[in-house]
Amino acid sequence: MNTLRRLLGSSLLASFQRPGFVWLWLALTFNGFTNGIASVTFGWLALELTASPVAVGTIFAVRNLPRLLFGVPIGALSDRMDRRRMLQGVNLLGAIMALGAAGLGLTGNLTFAGLVVVAFLEGAFDTAESTLGRTLVYDLVGSFEAVNGMSLEQLGNRGIGAAGSIAAGLMLAWYGSAAPFLCMSIAFVGAVAILTLIPRDSCSPQRNTSSARASAMHSSNSTRLGIALKGFTMLWRNPAVVLLAVIGAGAEIFAFSSDALLPSFARDILKVGETGLGNLTAARQIGGVAGLLALAGLSTRLRPGTLLFWMCGLFSMALVAFAGSGSYALSLFLMLSIGVAWAALDVLLPKLVQDRVPDSERGAAVGIWNLSRGTGPLGSLETGAVAATLGAPVAQMINAGVFLVVVIAAALLQRVPRWQISPN
Repeated sequence: MNTLRRLLGSSLLASFQRPGFVWLWLALTFNGFTNGIASVTFGWLALELTASPVAVGTIFAVRNLPRLLFGVPIGALSDRMDRRRMLQGVNLLGAIMALGAAGLGLTGNLTFAGLVVVAFLEGAFDTAESTLGRTLVYDLVGSFEAVNGMSLEQLGNRGIGAAGSIAAGLMLAWYGSAAPFLCMSIAFVGAVAILTLIPRDSCSPQRNTSSARASAMHSSNSTRLGIALKGFTMLWRNPAVVLLAVIGAGAEIFAFSSDALLPSFARDILKVGETGLGNLTAARQIGGVAGLLALAGLSTRLRPGTLLFWMCGLFSMALVAFAGSGSYALSLFLMLSIGVAWAALDVLLPKLVQDRVPDSERGAAVGIWNLSRGTGPLGSLETGAVAATLGAPVAQMINAGVFLVVVIAAALLQRVPRWQISPN
């Protein structure tokens, strides 16, 4: 017990001392499990139903589309509603959707068109979960510990997501298409139950302020649709949020899209085959876990705005070095570095966008971050097209160079006070 107290008192696990955080962490971990299942299940079933790699790409593009459509409206609505209840509702709808998909699979009526619809709906639930979840973490732990809280949330999400991916493969092999969806439904219901344990008052502390109450009264005559659409006005009202969205979109299009080139590097450049591809992917995941642990442990001593630019630079340079590497061992090391930067951006961007807006608009700000994530399919298409013409190494070098230019331009622009992305 004394050992546990010492652990919980350390800076690494500081957020677990906040009321309700452990329950939110568990609920979001359940959502990470469903995401891990979905990633494997949608890709496999699309290929099995059509025997076409294009269909697989289509499914993942459809699954990402809701980030462009719903991230900002959901975030804006959460600034006027109970985020915990919204997240419960999202999980309940997800359970119904997954149960319906399981029924289609069990009766043999799951077609590719039906799979597209299910993928779109699951993507919408994932968009809502990531928007509400990151905002709720900030609600519970505050700005000072937000990096710690989001790092811990991502650690749980990634760990259980990997377990979900493994489980999905086994269930598809042993029991067919219905089993993964049924398991997703159970996990969604589990998240609903766990969220009831979070103290209601801790979910939306900004609503206790007189200014927030006045804002809510002022908007009471507006429709919820109107409130949702107002979230987009932040894109021209807050230059710092725009700059962070540009960095996020640049990362999605020119850096995260490097994932699509890994099979080509493993087979054609490094000549290490499927096993080598698995090891490269695992190295990136290990780097991500190490980066998240470092962020969680050092969160109160970091300057998130400055660190963001250093991580973007590391990402770009590691991608360039990987593209030029002919050594498998060096490539594994570089994948560790890429994993560190990848994980850091996933924590720092949603933290910083919330820092740059009033409490009454943090949900919409996280929605804009999700909007920038929705540009990912554009990056995959662009990267594939360039690689088909010039080869994978050149495509990765070009994209990494473009991302570095975007980051340098953003670093110079944010010296202007109204564009500054971090107060420190």
